[in-house]
Amino acid sequence: MSKVTTLKMVAAAAGVSDYTASQAINGMAGIAPATRERVLMVAADLGYVPNRLARSLRKQASTDIGILTANTANSFYARLVAGVDSVVRPAGFHTLVADATDAGAYSTVREAEVVDAFIQRRVAAVILTYQPRREPMGKLASWDIPVVFADCPPPAEFGDYPWVMSDGEGASRSVGEHFAAHEYRHWVFLGHDRGWPSRVAREKGFTHAAKAAGATVHVVEGGNSVTTAHAAMQRYLATRRAKGLDAVFASNELVLNGGVRALGEAGCAIGTDIGVIGFDEFEWASVLNPTFTVVDQDIPTLGAIAGQLAIRTIRCDNAQPVLQVPTPVLRIRRSCGCPA
Repeated sequence: MSKVTTLKMVAAAAGVSDYTASQAINGMAGIAPATRERVLMVAADLGYVPNRLARSLRKQASTDIGILTANTANSFYARLVAGVDSVVRPAGFHTLVADATDAGAYSTVREAEVVDAFIQRRVAAVILTYQPRREPMGKLASWDIPVVFADCPPPAEFGDYPWVMSDGEGASRSVGEHFAAHEYRHWVFLGHDRGWPSRVAREKGFTHAAKAAGATVHVVEGGNSVTTAHAAMQRYLATRRAKGLDAVFASNELVLNGGVRALGEAGCAIGTDIGVIGFDEFEWASVLNPTFTVVDQDIPTLGAIAGQLAIRTIRCDNAQPVLQVPTPVLRIRRSCGCPA
């Protein structure tokens, strides 16, 4: 029996993503005429037959928009979802939020379960807050489900998917410049999971600022939970490299939480003995003692933009304007060493 030609095979032969191939074959807007023609020619040459059952079911899509997060223990996601809701609910849509982690760690099994559940519910679109594996992305593309990326760009092979992300690199460079103004010279970058686009950008900006200031930076792998960050910072503080440590930049709220716990247990007075800055505003930052200096990337607005992009792709509305991504702001408080 000859092998059935799949959408994935057409996309590969045409040199486009699965998503672009699907949009071109289904006559959706937003595809360049030359690209559409190339995809259709390749599909004809390969004898591709569209999955009409999948297409008919897709047309029965609900008004649900699925959001896949990467550890809801991080309040970032609650604020992001609130931003999405502020836009999609007035437009007649509702959000379904699910997490791709199991016991705080990324789980491919959990990810696959959630994607299958979204497909079964015929969601109108999916908002992804991290870069998933190729297999679930392929499934979503094969069902013609629009996908939007929030807080990260799409994987290279799905590069034409819409996305929104703030300038983490520039914001993190400003953190380093602030540490340099305090004349700190021995810095630590306490990072969340290596390889995540948000982590890469923040580490890059911070290390560039350190180089410009003549400061040293030690990178501590904090994982993606309070527990892992706490343990990682404890291990670092027990080494000789920690001697002279005077500044810590934590790349998200979870690792900030864990890192601060370890510093407190080691007897470090934050804001006095050591300057600490975290990435992302959180509810209690301005009332803690000391109050915490953070990078505020206006998470609700990021969510609102992601929601607007989701509606735009669902409706194939290329003319709908997109809100401008806000520039992250360094909220100066006392944990960095500044006076009240």
